[in-house]
Amino acid sequence: MALYRSLVYRELKLTWKHYFLYLVLYSLMGLLFMLPLVLSGEGSFDKKSGLSYETGKSIIQMFAVLLALLGAVTSGSTNNVQKMDINSGWKRYSYTLPLTAGEKAMSDFLLKIVVFLLFGVLSSVFVLGISYGSGYDVMCFMLNMYLIMSAEIWLIDAIESGAVVIGLNSSVVKSVLITIILLTAIFPVFGINLFTGKITNVSTGAEYSVFDLAERSSTLIFSISFFVVVCIGYYLIMRKAYERREA
Repeated sequence: MALYRSLVYRELKLTWKHYFLYLVLYSLMGLLFMLPLVLSGEGSFDKKSGLSYETGKSIIQMFAVLLALLGAVTSGSTNNVQKMDINSGWKRYSYTLPLTAGEKAMSDFLLKIVVFLLFGVLSSVFVLGISYGSGYDVMCFMLNMYLIMSAEIWLIDAIESGAVVIGLNSSVVKSVLITIILLTAIFPVFGINLFTGKITNVSTGAEYSVFDLAERSSTLIFSISFFVVVCIGYYLIMRKAYERREA
């Protein structure tokens, strides 16, 4: 455990400015969304604003989406540690140390989990404030969006970081990966109408709003499972990358 603490501390020392700036930006955005609603008192947002129920709900959900998206980008985006390690010579030096590829990959993973949990807690706090002030419960909605978007960004980062470690052109790999994700993001059993925002189940013909699916607590099972699978994939990809010494 002391070894992992040292490795995580090393990466935090290299990237604390990166995460601190995101933390400030995230906090300012969260306060911007939450404070006006909280200060106006508990109540229904659509009644206080004069908007229809559906319009008011959509606005509150958009606040939750923006918070989840920024938190997901922060926890999953590339922090450039691998590039700094290569430029400074640490990567070559690390092969002379009693460190295994699994330990290096685990330290990367632990740092991302810490940041993921930090911004997950912050997202929950801000969304609780938004829910209190607006009268709409969007906690489950935010958690689903946060988990799914984090998983997708983690996957992109795993491929890009792995490419950097083994010396491939990361920009090309990233472009190819994003294209693949976009093409495979639509599940075979669903057809998405981009103009109406509806998802049609081909087998039953039933229509759902994307946001309606994200509101369901049952969707959390899928979101958590998807995120866990991506976490395992992230670790395995980084472990395999650290076994290579081309870079």
